[in-house]
Amino acid sequence: MLSYFHTLLLQSAQANINLKDAFLMAGVSDSTYYRAMHGRDLKYLTAYKVVGAIEKLSALQERNTSY
Repeated sequence: MLSYFHTLLLQSAQANINLKDAFLMAGVSDSTYYRAMHGRDLKYLTAYKVVGAIEKLSALQERNTSY
């Protein structure tokens, strides 16, 4: 079973989104990003917020490249 952070890494890579930017857009501090990157697990709610930010950033990226 993948950790929340690993799942977020995969999703952000597929969407071509910087994961740290997604954390910040979700209102999650960069220190939480670095702790998760070094092995601390995330809460479900934190991961859920970041997923939403990845989806928003991806939609913005697609909209900007379609012009």
